[in-house]
Amino acid sequence: MAPGVRPSAAKAQGRGPVILEGKTIIVSGVGPGLGLEIARIALRDGANVVLGARNEDKLQKLAADLDGSGARVAYQRTDITDPAQCEALIAAGVDRFGGVDGLAQVAALDAIMGGIKETPVEDWNASFGTNVLGPVHLVRAIARGSRLAAEVRLYSSAASRCTCRRSRRSRTQPRRAR
Repeated sequence: MAPGVRPSAAKAQGRGPVILEGKTIIVSGVGPGLGLEIARIALRDGANVVLGARNEDKLQKLAADLDGSGARVAYQRTDITDPAQCEALIAAGVDRFGGVDGLAQVAALDAIMGGIKETPVEDWNASFGTNVLGPVHLVRAIARGSRLAAEVRLYSSAASRCTCRRSRRSRTQPRRAR
């Protein structure tokens, strides 16, 4: 283990190796909620973490709060709608920790609250850019710039709900109109 790097909580408690031990995880969309919790858990389980979000001041504070020594946390201001900024986020993980082993893509734009007729097309474009193209930019950046080459899996809570609903219905039953 490198000097100044603390062992993970699991290893310190004698629980043996942890799947994230020594890995580098990128977390995009780090704020006060899910992204921050993912970063905490990854650190707890031995990972190095690279934080990405749009606000650099908040990133700097969160990074210091997560790991005051700075040995296992890096950050990069990132707007995932910009492919160059996604490339820079992945490069931060590669440059600092030697590669990227995983991505937790949490950044999202969920501010659209109107119906399709009332919501301006600019809002739909912004939502599509963040929620669809943003993850594409990140995955492309990882594929181009890191040692993560074996497999990429994208998970979505919305897709999981759809999958669960469909799997409960018999294949012989017709789909009900909504």
